Order: sequence, then structure tokens, then C-alpha cells
Amino acid sequence: MARFINHLVHVWGLSPVHYWHLRLLFALLLVPLLGVLYIVFFDRPRRPTMGRKLWQ
Repeated sequence: MARFINHLVHVWGLSPVHYWHLRLLFALLLVPLLGVLYIVFFDRPRRPTMGRKLWQ
């Protein structure tokens, strides 16, 4: 992640002060976004199988 932030700082021509702002933005925005994406795509509730068999 630090390599990507360094790349953005150099490409955009930012000063070293902006590096810390980018790190803060990534920490505050990217991590919660990854958590939400994990919940949406990988942590889906499993379908009940025994309950369906008992009621049918």
C-alpha cells in the first residue's frame, strides 16, 4: 500500500506533507470499504437445509 501511495504522490507532484494525508484517507476510507465488500460478497448467510427438509 505504501508503494501505491508513493506512486500517487510522485505522479501527482505532491509534497511530502500530502503523503500523510493520503495515508490517512486510505486508512479511513479503504479499510471500511473492504470490510463492507467482504460482508456483501463472502459472508452471505448460508441457506438452511434441515429446516426445509423438516417442513416439506
